[in-house]
Amino acid sequence: MRAILVAGVAAAVLASTPALADLKLKTGLWKTSVKIEAAGGGMSFPATQAKFCVRETDNERWQDAIEDMQSEAQGDCSFDNREFGEDSFSFDMTCGAGFKGHMTGKVSETKLVQSGQMNMDQAGFKIAMNYESTSEWVASACPPGTPGAK
Repeated sequence: MRAILVAGVAAAVLASTPALADLKLKTGLWKTSVKIEAAGGGMSFPATQAKFCVRETDNERWQDAIEDMQSEAQGDCSFDNREFGEDSFSFDMTCGAGFKGHMTGKVSETKLVQSGQMNMDQAGFKIAMNYESTSEWVASACPPGTPGAK
């Protein structure tokens, strides 16, 4: 789940404003909840919740990802209609294999809220998904056994 949070935040700062680019997540214990609704493909996803630790190295990886993602394309994905504020973001994404999506979010050092719609149409296999995720900082200390804890 820590990787999902870091990836989500990295995506949030594509062509970001300096305020978002300079933002660092508060280190320590975080909790996240994810809800995905899918239509087509016979897929269903239960809502999930998890706790994980954000370390300073996660912030370093986030900054590296920001540098990699400043262009309008990353791998086989392109990003359009990008809008970034001091603490918010919105963009459209198109990737190979018939994948298209739209993501919006709001981020601070202690909270990340994201939502999006994703559609895939590959060789007649169609899926439409709605995604909602909220991650929040909980505490400075990470209990032993928590993913990402030292």
